[in-house]
Amino acid sequence: MRNAIDLAGYTLSLHNQLETARVDRELRDLTSSLKRLQEDNLDDSAAVKVITFVSAIYLPGSFIVSLYGMNFFVFDEDSRQIVIAKDFWVFLATWLPLSLVTGLIYVLIVWFDAWWKRKPFRFFERPG
Repeated sequence: MRNAIDLAGYTLSLHNQLETARVDRELRDLTSSLKRLQEDNLDDSAAVKVITFVSAIYLPGSFIVSLYGMNFFVFDEDSRQIVIAKDFWVFLATWLPLSLVTGLIYVLIVWFDAWWKRKPFRFFERPG
């Protein structure tokens, strides 16, 4: 009788070890999948930062062009070409300061956020 009880105990112990090993394998697979997903998210986050930065460069220009009504470019019907107007310098004189102000605002936001969190200041920092 004692041997039967010991055998049942060993059988249950073996079953528990096998189940634990199976759960351990599943957790390892899940962990590696989550790690790959996190790396993909980091890559996506870096791409979104670059897209946002490029958009910030073009935003002042598109605003100024819409403000002035696109009168800086004229279509010459005789030569069938687009000609830059003589007052194109007004566009540049307005666009360049606005672009610099936009960049300065971005740098100040990043600097203030780093200062607030007491982290080293970096323009483009990979999250994580």
